Amino acid sequence: AKRAIILSGGVDTSAILAAARELGITFSCAVTVITGEDSPDRAFAQAVALEHGLEHHIVRVTSSELIECYLPACVRELATFDGMTLRNSLVIAAAMRKVRELGLLHAVVGDGADELFGGYSFMWGSADDPAAWQEKRDKMCRQWTFATSALAAAEGLTSHSPFCDPDFVAFALTTRREDCIGVRPIRLVLKGPAVEHETGKLILREAFDTLASWRRKDPIEVGSGITIITHDAFWAEIVGDAELEAARTEAEQRGF
Repeated sequence: AKRAIILSGGVDTSAILAAARELGITFSCAVTVITGEDSPDRAFAQAVALEHGLEHHIVRVTSSELIECYLPACVRELATFDGMTLRNSLVIAAAMRKVRELGLLHAVVGDGADELFGGYSFMWGSADDPAAWQEKRDKMCRQWTFATSALAAAEGLTSHSPFCDPDFVAFALTTRREDCIGVRPIRLVLKGPAVEHETGKLILREAFDTLASWRRKDPIEVGSGITIITHDAFWAEIVGDAELEAARTEAEQRGF
């Protein structure tokens, strides 16, 4: 199978691997991008890949290297300057590049599960109005867009997310808040202590018993470790005050 899974070692990609094993679907390898050995994704992804007997390619790259190698292309391909989108996309772009270098054609990702099943903390409200919760969830899913397909296409690849399959989406939208949101024992690190905490995606966590079933939800930027680029101190070492002011002036002259 000329397909790789972009493996964060989180709930979503671990569930995909568990479901694929039940269905007899195989992967050539798994690819994980980290910016340091203390990146939260490293331990989980390594353990999940080992459990499934997957050849595991860990792309070790610094945040500065991600910016230098992938930021211009991400801005161009996605036509955005949105910080959160770009931080996550730098990691995905690096993963897609590795998949291409491995000679594969397809990349499987976990897009959609957080939106469908309340994975984001901002979706944990409306406990007293489940109908309103479901309405907001459904609206978000009708309007969703993902950067993954464009980033894959830029490398000559095709990306796939099982959670975005129309039949799966139709099923997922029948779930209620109580199916998705609740208090459960959540782990921050692999084999670490479990702490009772509100969380989302209960239905997915409970459907497949994986090493990551009760892992905390970490966005791509957190799991990979690239969150550091949100800190002013990081940029102060790269862009001087004079250079920043010159760039600001040029942008204003160009109408930005």
